[in-house]
Amino acid sequence: MVSERVSGITMIATLGFGIDFIVRRLADLRGESVSRIVVVGLYTDKSSWQRIEQTYSILAAYLTGQGIGSRLERIDLHKGGLVRQARDIIARTMAESSDDLIELYLTGGPRILLATFYTAALTLSRVWAERIRISVYGEGFPASLTVETSVLLVLASIDEVSRRILEYIRDGYNNVHNLRAALGLPRSTLYKKLKDLEDLGLIVRVGRGEFRVHPSLDQVF
Repeated sequence: MVSERVSGITMIATLGFGIDFIVRRLADLRGESVSRIVVVGLYTDKSSWQRIEQTYSILAAYLTGQGIGSRLERIDLHKGGLVRQARDIIARTMAESSDDLIELYLTGGPRILLATFYTAALTLSRVWAERIRISVYGEGFPASLTVETSVLLVLASIDEVSRRILEYIRDGYNNVHNLRAALGLPRSTLYKKLKDLEDLGLIVRVGRGEFRVHPSLDQVF
């Protein structure tokens, strides 16, 4: 789960040839303190990069007017190691913004750029993941997804029995009696798995022997 120590937001935002998505995200984040935006484009050739630079110059002027600092970084398609390049950008940004939540806003730009940063986020250390969330907006339709990276890593780490328990709780089997009847697990095993899931922050206790899925999983599970 995202650390409670964070003081503001530093955004790493992918960029194509328009600024609308970033402007829209900032509008939705009103009330939260966005201190800086690291804008990342994909370098494929000189001509397309010049277009990205022009787009960034327009965005930078807008951000300056909003009191938000920014800089432009690039992932170079010709250098290879795209995920490594993305991890390096994330690492530098985290080092510069030691108290901020890092939001990876993966909406603008080509799909390979978005996938590169998504993959980079899921291959970070668990400690770093505590400060990162991923946000994605629909392109041409009103939809969005925001999820903590640490939640994705925890979900990927649990065993099949724990996953089934989580699925049953999500589907309404939210007390020990119903879970035992549905899963056929020994009582001791069920209680141990429930405690593990609770310790991981995936479920919360709402009564004696009753649980619900943690709200942080609403969009991903």
